[in-house]
Amino acid sequence: MGRRHGPHELGGNSIHPMVAVSEEAVHVIWCDDRDGNNEIYYKNRNR
Repeated sequence: MGRRHGPHELGGNSIHPMVAVSEEAVHVIWCDDRDGNNEIYYKNRNR
């Protein structure tokens, strides 16, 4: 799925990951505080 990053490279705490897979794509959401605030992040990749 492209470049990969380990948790040690994010500079914050990543929690509550969720993954959903459809026929068209893979979707991932998670919460982290890399910028000092808890934020929700989303990434997707077409199959």
